[in-house]
Amino acid sequence: MQEIFRTSEPAEIAFVKSLLESAKIKYFVFGEHLTAALGGMLDNISDCRFMVLEEDFDEASSLLEDAGLFDPEEEFFEIFASEDAALAQKARMLLDTAGITYEYDEFRVGEDLGLIPGTGDGPVTHVIAARDSLVEEACDILANHGLIKPLEGNA
Repeated sequence: MQEIFRTSEPAEIAFVKSLLESAKIKYFVFGEHLTAALGGMLDNISDCRFMVLEEDFDEASSLLEDAGLFDPEEEFFEIFASEDAALAQKARMLLDTAGITYEYDEFRVGEDLGLIPGTGDGPVTHVIAARDSLVEEACDILANHGLIKPLEGNA
């Protein structure tokens, strides 16, 4: 499953549910009852997170984009890079647990093999990039677990 939308606004929760249900897109909502109980008092902790199956992500994002709730042009920024596969896996697990939307890639440095960039013969570098709106939260999570240095002003 992949996170498609996050909010603490009850009206948006109801609206997104109705949009997804009308399109017959299966979804799961994390934190809905916590969001209702806390009413958004704890910043991102009480956000309700909508998750959809990966095969439904494009359709769901188009639906939310048409409704003005999703920005597919939101940029991703690199927040983690390491040659250590175990550290990369730990970072991905932490971000998955927190419901952070991210992209993961592996690159090799050195001479390119054919026309595919990043496929050289050097060591593998594991790279994680988070959506712009989630960069600070993602960096805080990774910094709290010693995987990256804290962002300035967040220590």
